[in-house]
Amino acid sequence: MQIEVQALVSFYEPRGDFQLNVETMRRAGLGALFEAFLKLRDKARKRGLFKSETNEPCPPCRARSGVITRGRRRRFGTY
Repeated sequence: MQIEVQALVSFYEPRGDFQLNVETMRRAGLGALFEAFLKLRDKARKRGLFKSETNEPCPPCRARSGVITRGRRRRFGTY
């Protein structure tokens, strides 16, 4: 396992040593959330959810949309 560290480098003069004062530390790589996304995507691919033969086409976009306002309330809608 590899890690990434954010640290402050300082020099200790009496002994002539360098010091690393670690502020944050995390696992190196893509990150836990992205790894979970990749696992979920692979699971969906195995089930065939990304096959173009099984997917339905998207519905067409509405030609008109409007905003109705009255006082402090607003209503949004597509027509």
